[in-house]
Amino acid sequence: MKTIKKIYTRVIFRLVSPLSISNGKDAVTDRDLLLDSKGMPYIPGSAVAGVTREAAKLTEKEICRYFGDIGNGSEADITESRLVFFDAVLYAAQKEVPEKKQSKAGHKGMMAISYKEASQQKTVKELQDEIQPIVSVRDSVALDEFKNSVPGAKFDMEVLEPGVMFSTFIEQNICDGDKDITKEILQAWIDDEIRFGGKTTRGYGEIKVEKVQTKEFDFNNPKDIKTWLKFRPESAVSGWSVLELEKSDSSENISIDLSLKLKSCISVRKYSAKPSTEEKAEPDFVQLTVGDKPVIPGTTWSGAFRHHIRKLAPLKEEFEWVKPVVRKDGSIEEVIVHDNYFGKVVPDGEKTKSHIMFNESTIDESTPKTMTRNAINRFTGGSAATALFTAKVYYGGVLPLRITFRRLPGDQKYSRDFVNAFFAAIADLHEGFLSIGGETSVGRGLFEVIKVADQDFHGTGADLYALLNDQFGKELTL
Repeated sequence: MKTIKKIYTRVIFRLVSPLSISNGKDAVTDRDLLLDSKGMPYIPGSAVAGVTREAAKLTEKEICRYFGDIGNGSEADITESRLVFFDAVLYAAQKEVPEKKQSKAGHKGMMAISYKEASQQKTVKELQDEIQPIVSVRDSVALDEFKNSVPGAKFDMEVLEPGVMFSTFIEQNICDGDKDITKEILQAWIDDEIRFGGKTTRGYGEIKVEKVQTKEFDFNNPKDIKTWLKFRPESAVSGWSVLELEKSDSSENISIDLSLKLKSCISVRKYSAKPSTEEKAEPDFVQLTVGDKPVIPGTTWSGAFRHHIRKLAPLKEEFEWVKPVVRKDGSIEEVIVHDNYFGKVVPDGEKTKSHIMFNESTIDESTPKTMTRNAINRFTGGSAATALFTAKVYYGGVLPLRITFRRLPGDQKYSRDFVNAFFAAIADLHEGFLSIGGETSVGRGLFEVIKVADQDFHGTGADLYALLNDQFGKELTL
């Protein structure tokens, strides 16, 4: 087909939660972060294309037309994609344009540059100092009902911490009979439905769009063709038009936004790698933080709610059951399988994605404290041997918690029993019966709900349960 127009869209977005996108290796952790040849994180164009295709506000027929389709696999039945997706690369701030380049670029003053262009001019150290990506290691471990670690369930991974900016480009080749679908494919980006990498239902990979720009070339115009031949999206500055898009109300997901107050202290552990010295003793473990603020990852929220709901509504057929699983060594173990809602977790078996999403929570107005504790020998009254440890925890503060119920396949709805149990778990969180993090047996991890959406809340757990049912119950179950 003849291309009659090309439309380039530039999307600049900010990472607002950790990114876990693997390079398929385990040299440093169990899941190492994807890096380019200069050691800088990026999101491959294939990931950008796949996530955008899944979330695009288009019909199935339009998806096949514009994103491509293999049909029945024969060459004659294959539809080539009209869209080209570029890698999302780290976005440098601003750079002064040298005078020699101003005449070529056709503009003066300041220009925004991507990491890809900057990498051709700067050393790795200069790039890291300018863009400041922070790569850290996060631990994951499965816990039983007594909060003891499950054997064989330890897992760690590298993540890119939030705050950095990315830039990517989408090229649309418009042929006869095609339409401009820029707004349709970008609406999901604006509606915060785009997440990259792994563990996206546990708060990872969330982004916020900062700017959208477009640039068109009409191939019926010889002047545009000549300009396009010299065009490089990564370095082009002038001629872009800003595309203004507003959030829509078309999302089929249902989100519950809560504001919480920490009534005690929180301890979601990250073990310290700093060695102690004679002058300064480092804590044995510290609260997980991003920058200088404590955070509660979505994995922690999900695990706590999942276990609590299991106790409130054990073995309900609508959302969990016991299944015999044959392990690789031939042994058979009965495993509780959460399938429809929290995702299927079967050892040595298939997995399905969770329909319940928990965002990562950042705690504001919290106070750090370093505490040294030890166990006491009940017979002597003295300290027990090797039982002295130091921890850095955070007291007080406020934080948001967003819980999103994703649309179920077809016309399915969430079961009434499950929704009732979920709302009861939120009420128990408010009353202190559901605590979060470690050392909950000594009063840590206690919260109260102070807002539901934008509405202040001052009632009891029963009042909260009724309010949630009134606002969200029918929408989730009917």
